Amino acid sequence: MKQTAIFLDYLNEYPLSDTFSKIILFIFENKAQIPTMTISELADASYVTPPTITRFCRQFGFRSYFELKDVIEAENRTDPTRLFRLSKEEFSHIATEPMLSFESYGNRIVESIKDTLATVDIAMIDRFLQLIDTHQKIVIFGYSTSHRSARSLQEGLLLAEKLTFVANNDDLQMQLAQSLDKNSLAIIISSYGNFFSNRSAIFDQILTSHCKTILLTQQQNNFISASIDHIFCINSQSFEKIGSYSTNFFIDFMCRRYFDLKWKKK
Repeated sequence: MKQTAIFLDYLNEYPLSDTFSKIILFIFENKAQIPTMTISELADASYVTPPTITRFCRQFGFRSYFELKDVIEAENRTDPTRLFRLSKEEFSHIATEPMLSFESYGNRIVESIKDTLATVDIAMIDRFLQLIDTHQKIVIFGYSTSHRSARSLQEGLLLAEKLTFVANNDDLQMQLAQSLDKNSLAIIISSYGNFFSNRSAIFDQILTSHCKTILLTQQQNNFISASIDHIFCINSQSFEKIGSYSTNFFIDFMCRRYFDLKWKKK
């Protein structure tokens, strides 16, 4: 997922007439030009001042306007087919054989869910929930699409009045990692291990805290398994091409199960 996707959360919560919303709209509509624009040029184009651009960058976890430009430049160079986890050949089939591609994609999703049903049992789910229930401070970590899964878990647990914490950017994730102690629980959602390669400093900080750790993953034989206290692998094979459907299915049911268990105690 692109780092600038974090701007969508702001657009979804604030009116388009808001100052930061106007800056975001200009960035999305002119991404090709942003890497060559000075902070003053962006400010003028957005009808704000340079200090407002600086505050805008810090609001979304960028240390400076230069860092924001570097991120946008990198996104501009990214092959869009990679973001969909497709080869160029697979992508071309969508144009030449759209229905066949649609059926193949859907069938692969069904296969991943069936594999999860064969791999996971209720005892595994309840072990996960017991760890959640016995810890007061819980921080959930994720990268890219797994961050959205982390948010889903946070919202689902809140329905059962269990408060957890999720950060929307790297700086806040690091701050949460630094707040952990031996009585805390860190849940890392990483379907295919990208969190550990892209957020290694945050993971190192989690380990430094000596908190209890959980990894929710779809990937067998994870190379960091020795560092994690509890690993919940919900697939027996890789479904990387179709993403995190199994993870989202697992989280959705687990939250329903947790709500049911807590409701019965009332």
